[in-house]
Amino acid sequence: MPSHHRGTFQHGRFRKRPQGFSLRNDQLNASFQWLKDRHIAVRGHYLMQTARPHNLHGKDAAFVKQHFLDSTKERMDFVGDRVCEWDVINHPVAWQGADLLTKEPGLERLDREVFDLARSLSKLPFFVNEDQIFRPGPQSDGTYDYLAALKKDGYPVAGLGNQAHFDESFLPSPMEVLAMTDRFAQVVPKQIITEYDIVTSADEELAADFTRDLMIATFSHPAYHGFLLWGFWEGSHWKPQAASWNRDWSIRPRGQVFLDLIKREWHTRVELVTDKNGKVSWRGFPGWYQADLGEKRQWIEAK
Repeated sequence: MPSHHRGTFQHGRFRKRPQGFSLRNDQLNASFQWLKDRHIAVRGHYLMQTARPHNLHGKDAAFVKQHFLDSTKERMDFVGDRVCEWDVINHPVAWQGADLLTKEPGLERLDREVFDLARSLSKLPFFVNEDQIFRPGPQSDGTYDYLAALKKDGYPVAGLGNQAHFDESFLPSPMEVLAMTDRFAQVVPKQIITEYDIVTSADEELAADFTRDLMIATFSHPAYHGFLLWGFWEGSHWKPQAASWNRDWSIRPRGQVFLDLIKREWHTRVELVTDKNGKVSWRGFPGWYQADLGEKRQWIEAK
């Protein structure tokens, strides 16, 4: 990750125990320190996936329940306050035909139990993370109903994680994006794009144009508080054609759009003189500022 592109980093599949890939605790600790040194926040993803994960196929209700309660405590104890927020529930509605754990006898309230346990362990903001939010249909409607039910039952959902995986079958207009954002703002105070990518049929101009429009639309809405890519380099991406940088690290048009916005349009550079009390003030974007005071340099967070 280029260290000059500051923002938020999402530990995808954070401390899960799937077949194959895993990280040792010392590697995770080193990653946390590297990110902290560069003022890059980390999201925790996730505590429970309602759509049955591959490693739990064939397991009975008692095993599944204990797995998620144990793993929730393990992850939260290990991480502590090194993440800024948690996706507590991932894919509560999911894709058509998904095997939803909360439909299984004995697990109907497992998501609530995970919420209760998480709240007993941390005061960090809790999110629900789902895909196809902008596309009208059962996944979006089901997510809205799920969030409304959690709110009614008194569960502390700080926001919606909108995965935002796109392809040419549906590319919403900025007006549609804003309308759906308004709708979900009725049930959660914050929204974040958590896993953005776009796959097009070798049409980089379309991918770049849509990336620009979506970033501007979400940036313009007060409900949105973040925009994360679900991978950025072709050499390490679940869909290499959706990467923003090629394998040789040359940048694609969609990546250039991303940089132009976050490093130019939405970037604040000022030179200031202190008042008689040694203070300065300025109007700028929220985030981390590198303050150079003569030969002294420090980082200041503006919220």
